[in-house]
Amino acid sequence: MKPPLLVFIVCLLWLKDSHCAPTWKDKTAISENLKSFSEVGEIDADEEVKKALTGIKQMKIMMERKEKEHT
Repeated sequence: MKPPLLVFIVCLLWLKDSHCAPTWKDKTAISENLKSFSEVGEIDADEEVKKALTGIKQMKIMMERKEKEHT
């Protein structure tokens, strides 16, 4: 029972030294990255919307053709 406790304590001590939060020097780089991610995301979202609308139009045309064939 003592080895798992020892391993747990070692892991906690190891995690204590690894910092996940950005330092004040990194904040400017993060804000620039977020702006670029936002711009890229907008472009990707616009393209996806265009693809979806094109797909809907194609589906509508196909359904109209099938309806004509059935009648």
